[in-house]
Amino acid sequence: HAADIPIWDYARAHGCTLITKDEDFVAIRLRATDGVTVVWLRVRNSSRRALLAWFMPRLPEIVALIDAGEPLIELR
Repeated sequence: HAADIPIWDYARAHGCTLITKDEDFVAIRLRATDGVTVVWLRVRNSSRRALLAWFMPRLPEIVALIDAGEPLIELR
């Protein structure tokens, strides 16, 4: 239940990537000059199982994009 900026700051301080359905983190990423990679999931609400079934096959591509330095990765 933390606010967006403390989450962002924590992720940046610890070298994390944010995986989110929240467009607020996208807006922060677009304004930032450096920091966190954001993986933006543009999918409907679904069960955890369905979301993971959709997400996991894409993981190698996501990791490659993160490694290539992409600041924002949008998945539909």
